[in-house]
Amino acid sequence: FLMASAAHFSTKSMMALAPAFAGSTSGTIHVTLAPRAHSGASPHQPRIDATQDVFCGIATAICASVVAVAATSLHRAGRSRRTHRTPDMASRVALHVAASPNWGPVHVGPRSVVTDRSISSTDRSKIANGSRRVERARLPTERLEMARAVEPESLVVPSARELRVLFDASVEGSNKLKDLAGSRLDSAYEKCREVTSEYSKTFFLGSQLLGHHEQRAVWAIYNWCRVTDELVDGPAAETTTMTDLDAWSQRVEALFQLSRSTLPDEDLDWEDLSLSDSIRRFNLIERPFQDMVAGMAMDLVKTRYQTFDELQVYCYRVAGTVGLMTLPILGLHSSLNPTEELRQQTVSAGMSLGMAFQLTNILRDVGEDARRGRIYVPMEDLHRFGISEQEVLEASNTNNLLYNEDRWREFMEFQMSRCQKYYEDAESGIAGLSPDNRLGVVSALKVYGAILDAVRTNSYDNLSQRAFVPNHEKALLVGHAWWRTQELGWAAASRIPQA
Repeated sequence: FLMASAAHFSTKSMMALAPAFAGSTSGTIHVTLAPRAHSGASPHQPRIDATQDVFCGIATAICASVVAVAATSLHRAGRSRRTHRTPDMASRVALHVAASPNWGPVHVGPRSVVTDRSISSTDRSKIANGSRRVERARLPTERLEMARAVEPESLVVPSARELRVLFDASVEGSNKLKDLAGSRLDSAYEKCREVTSEYSKTFFLGSQLLGHHEQRAVWAIYNWCRVTDELVDGPAAETTTMTDLDAWSQRVEALFQLSRSTLPDEDLDWEDLSLSDSIRRFNLIERPFQDMVAGMAMDLVKTRYQTFDELQVYCYRVAGTVGLMTLPILGLHSSLNPTEELRQQTVSAGMSLGMAFQLTNILRDVGEDARRGRIYVPMEDLHRFGISEQEVLEASNTNNLLYNEDRWREFMEFQMSRCQKYYEDAESGIAGLSPDNRLGVVSALKVYGAILDAVRTNSYDNLSQRAFVPNHEKALLVGHAWWRTQELGWAAASRIPQA
């Protein structure tokens, strides 16, 4: 089937298929963000492969080209880490406040990134203070924004219209600053390239299909996400507090301010220099970067999600954000999105794909997460189908056959149906992406979506085993994705205004 289709592929498109088959021996698409031994790991340590799933999605979508497994990837790692629980969220926030010596009183009540190396004292100082130039633009550390980000009234997902306005304003407000250049900038991007090449072979391979400036920008974003995830991931993560996340958030804000100024950049370190250049070159928006940091804050205080609305916010923050970070680089093609409505549809599609990937991970890994003391499926949904939290924990740690019961199958079908709607919403906006990127996005969508069918094939047993898509099925799905890409191309042609 693929050989018959090959005649229709450009060389670039054929190269794009390779990453869809790169992965673990189990046949799952897998990105190695950092080497780590999972066996015998402490339940307080996060799993990295979830975050890998996010960047895997972007890897396939970049390679093939992009929108979102990255977020999903970039973060289920931190999710799995903290199994200790306090009575409620307010108590957990209070513990982190108490552990932060620089914090003043804060009201917490009912009102209310990817490596295995530890964070050295030098790194922690850097996170707290930023580089010299960024430090001069920073805001006071007493803002406590991350504590507020996990309060109930802050748990909201931005609308596609709100994000579209930010993208439009970023382009219109661009002051056409002179692009940075020179050996320091080249060296900074080279270090980002080395980090990406070392820790994510698949993501790096996908980036090779992009233009010179585009690939350098995604390397810089990957490096930033990796450092951010490191705050709640890795051996030193147990000491991370809300203060650390606040300081990191302020550093991001200051860097975006600096990137839109005419101040010299000679004092920036290589990480800030590369991201600053990418921000100004592609008019990146700050919101998804800040929202990802807020996602890390949720991992500090939450091991249960009472409602789907809460879970939706988490999925957006750790998965949908990566698609938004890269959208100005890899998508949102202006000629294919000439109206506000079409731009909003494309933005919404990127968010939906990240949501779909993250929800797929959650439904695939119910047992794996439960063995680490975390349950991501909404408590209200479990109760609706007559399933208790304790039953899920017991079935994940014993030979309990909960998955054989009708109530579990009905519960899973309900969850899968909701997840499938996100896949459908994502596909509806792919026509607004650059033609070179569509095959990768559709391939990732088809292959990743097939994991839900694999759960069904396993008789809904996602408590004791992990579903995956065999390589031969991936081959057929990528072939289907190619044909679907052609159909989307015809649909995209109708979006372009006639002269």
